[in-house]
Amino acid sequence: MRFIVTGATGYIGSYLCRFLKARGHEVIVFSRALPEAFVKSLQPEGFIECDVTSEKLTQLKASADMIIHLASANEVVSRNVRAGIEISAFGTKQLLDFAVRNGIARFMFFSTLQVYGLEPVGTVSETTPVRPENDYALNHLFAEQYVAMYARKGLLQGAVIRPANVYGRFFSPTVSRWTMVPACFCKEALESRTITIRSSGKQHRSFISMENIARSCEAIIGRFPDEYGIYNAGSEHTLSILDVAHKVQRIYHELYTGDAELIVAGDAPQKPNRFSVSTAKLAACGYVPDESFTLEDAIRWLFEYLQSNGH
Repeated sequence: MRFIVTGATGYIGSYLCRFLKARGHEVIVFSRALPEAFVKSLQPEGFIECDVTSEKLTQLKASADMIIHLASANEVVSRNVRAGIEISAFGTKQLLDFAVRNGIARFMFFSTLQVYGLEPVGTVSETTPVRPENDYALNHLFAEQYVAMYARKGLLQGAVIRPANVYGRFFSPTVSRWTMVPACFCKEALESRTITIRSSGKQHRSFISMENIARSCEAIIGRFPDEYGIYNAGSEHTLSILDVAHKVQRIYHELYTGDAELIVAGDAPQKPNRFSVSTAKLAACGYVPDESFTLEDAIRWLFEYLQSNGH
């Protein structure tokens, strides 16, 4: 198959492009900029150098079997409300129009599990009511609704994947996601021998490897919905932020002389939220997770990456 991947130089996109090529697919990179090192390492079949919010997109022509859309506002950009809405909502609508004009029949959007709230409880399935609690989640929900509307009108087939907390290696020099857990803990530990949690750390999160995100995507592609479908991508097992900080602290102690001090700087939430992410819908598509690269493996890799880059 021939895929157009937006956000191809980003955290998930750079891994997914390599995964798709390894499976024998053609990848067309859609990005605002195309760094030379990224191009050399991936060697895609084509390029579209454009911003999803640009008027230039209305004039572009391309052919593909499917668009995989990852170019939405991350949690940092979403703090600017105007920029977040423009990239995630308006940008997605522009890309949907681009798909329709070019006869690209399938469209997959990468959303976020945060549309269910910051502290979900119980079993989270695709029928769990959404309750976004920040601009990042709300921006993604706006984009989801655009995909749903276009599918409902019969303009294309749509799928939305809602990933939990993703961990893995950085597969492009363009990736710099040091605000994410556990990367932020690793960076702070090496720089100052401290690990600071800005909350109580009791909140639980579902963690999923980059490999399993790619496998989730592959499963959906193999059984793409006739009209529109939503799929959660996460793990049935969760960890508290405090649990993750302790893992980083322990691995730091294994790798280096001395200890990293753990600082818990907040007292909320007061109680842990217990939940699991149902992957039954993905399993019905043939999804089989690969647990060979663990969160601990990712933490060790992050420390090695930081050291090799002068930290």
